[in-house]
Amino acid sequence: MASQPVALVVDDEPTVRLLMGRALRIAGFVVEEAENGQAALKLFPRVAPDVILVDAQMPEIDGLEVCRRVRSMPGGARLPIVLISGMLVDELRPQAIAAGATDILGKPIQVLTLGRQMRALLDPEPAAPSGP
Repeated sequence: MASQPVALVVDDEPTVRLLMGRALRIAGFVVEEAENGQAALKLFPRVAPDVILVDAQMPEIDGLEVCRRVRSMPGGARLPIVLISGMLVDELRPQAIAAGATDILGKPIQVLTLGRQMRALLDPEPAAPSGP
């Protein structure tokens, strides 16, 4: 991972992209934005993101389909993909995981903790100290 990780934020609502983008930039991410699933799939190979945050419900290609397609693309198999949903998260979780999502977050997004959450997805946990 580069010193500044790249986050691809995919949402059809400009305000949501703006808020998530700001939170991620504050946490040290370079942010790329896509206004829909089709744009995200075109942008993915060019920007090689370290994490994708994608809205579950979008016209044409929804977040679940974006997950499925990214997983089959070069560099997409192990990439953290976080689905963002305004629906009931617990009800959507099985579908999200089956589609390849790493995690799912509910809307409204908690922008104060979003950057830290995405950093935690990318940064390995510190090793436990070994005993004498």
